[in-house]
Amino acid sequence: MKVKDYAKIIRAKFLVLSTFITFTAASLAVYEGVFSLFHSLLGFLILILFHISVNSLNVARDYRSGIDAETEKTPFSGGVKVLTSGTLRYRSAVFIGLLPIGLSLPIFAYFGLKFDIWIVSTIFLSAVILAVGYTDIFVKNFLGEISAGIGLGALPMLSIFFFQNGSLSLSSIFVSISMFIPAFNLLLINEFPDIEVDRKHGRRNIPIALGKENAVRVYQASNILFTLTTILLVILEFLPIFTVFSTVPALISLKLSGDISENNYEVEFKHMKSNAILTHSIFLFEGLSLILTSIT
Repeated sequence: MKVKDYAKIIRAKFLVLSTFITFTAASLAVYEGVFSLFHSLLGFLILILFHISVNSLNVARDYRSGIDAETEKTPFSGGVKVLTSGTLRYRSAVFIGLLPIGLSLPIFAYFGLKFDIWIVSTIFLSAVILAVGYTDIFVKNFLGEISAGIGLGALPMLSIFFFQNGSLSLSSIFVSISMFIPAFNLLLINEFPDIEVDRKHGRRNIPIALGKENAVRVYQASNILFTLTTILLVILEFLPIFTVFSTVPALISLKLSGDISENNYEVEFKHMKSNAILTHSIFLFEGLSLILTSIT
């Protein structure tokens, strides 16, 4: 078995998003004067482990359901072929998905003993539910985009900030809620190419429920909401003025959605690539803005 086959199972190239999320959360901690490098690294490790878990379990379950055998593979959508080709066994993929959850337990135990065992246990259980339930529960009940927004946006932002010193601030809560939106939109656009196969195999999501045109409108409204929310947080002084720069990628996303509309609502590789870049840029710009404010 080659390393690249395992990399495909865990969808390694997508794990970079965890780095950007951690950077944003840690930058907010720097801005509020509670930053801990050691705790940030531990939080990053937890996030990577659970990101690996949800990716691997999703690959395993999509193979088991037959979706991966029918979807057209693209860099951002479609299935992973190492299972359908017989290169890796289904049980191995499940093991790869469950192992990171076990590996995260000592880190959660450390934070639980250091801060609040009940809060840390709630974070752990929430992460497990999101990782294990994504493919078999959430994406079949119109909750896939919401679970992505929570699991790769709001929850890790809030958790990594909490892990700094065992407390939260109003700013951390509001920023975590706003970061739900780019993670939500990242999955939303990537769902378009697989609509027919997903519908056939019982998946239910926004493009299937509302149609492509209305799904694009949801995408547009979400980016507008993120922009207005960020501006409001700046006006209310929960965030510094420089963080308005994080709205630039969100506003550019409106141009992207216009391009998709002009393409008869067909999402191509170039659209998914642009959406991924813009999503990562939102997290990056937010973090850089907070760091810039802290050093000026």
